[in-house]
Amino acid sequence: PASGYYGMQVTISGQGFGGTIGTVGFGGSSGLGADVANANILSWSDTVIVAEVPVNATSDRIKIGTTASGTPQSGTVFIINQPALTAISPTSGLLGIPLVLTGSNFGNTQGSSTIIFDGAVIGIGSSDIIDWGNNAISIHVPTGAQTGPISVVTRGGGESNGVVFTLQPVIDSLSVSSSVMQTPITIIGRNFGGTQGANTVTFAGRDAGTASQWVNSYIVVQVPVGANSGPIVVTVNSVQSNMVDFTVDLIIDPTDGISTVPVTAPVAGQVGSIIYIGGSTGSGFMAV
Repeated sequence: PASGYYGMQVTISGQGFGGTIGTVGFGGSSGLGADVANANILSWSDTVIVAEVPVNATSDRIKIGTTASGTPQSGTVFIINQPALTAISPTSGLLGIPLVLTGSNFGNTQGSSTIIFDGAVIGIGSSDIIDWGNNAISIHVPTGAQTGPISVVTRGGGESNGVVFTLQPVIDSLSVSSSVMQTPITIIGRNFGGTQGANTVTFAGRDAGTASQWVNSYIVVQVPVGANSGPIVVTVNSVQSNMVDFTVDLIIDPTDGISTVPVTAPVAGQVGSIIYIGGSTGSGFMAV
């Protein structure tokens, strides 16, 4: 072909190449100088040369140096096309799910090409490869992958642009299933990311604000003022976790100046629940 990607095999047809292997250069100046990328020669005959596009090749005329002529001869212009990743589908999910990468110049077969995740690499012979084509690759999200860009590196080292894949955050458990407002709880799980950034924790839809600790496997955050009982959700890169129910307890403090009458059971409960306060008429109760 007249264009291709790094590591691709190129067949050069002509005559007078001679029977002894010479040199094939891609790009650079008119001679086979230091700025010319010399190809790996796979086969050589008087009329046909098969070479591998070198990693540092640039778009220019292919230059052939034979032992007979000694002077490199310029041939057809060869255009280098880097692999390009245009989309991934889906853009978020869990480890092991099928993922389709679409773009161009991936190569018709994997060969020694790899797919780079943040935290993992899919290499030669990996069982995570489902199918490989020049414009689409099907894979499983590999063990160890983290939220971050995915890129395709073709044989010879040509690397595509990166497209971000977000691992869906998962809440496995809570340190407590109920608590009062403004007390810290720990959310234990996976795929939360290393820092909070613009990511959020909500209690029945109310944002808990800035967490005191945020790492990939747990988050420490306060139950926000005004929170109601309901699901806790962690959102990372606009991708929501599963929901885990949490009960917000209400505490009545008999020494807060509203009343000096002792509070009878219960002294804590869910918002909206009924509580009973012992006392009698004229004992200092206020309407609340």
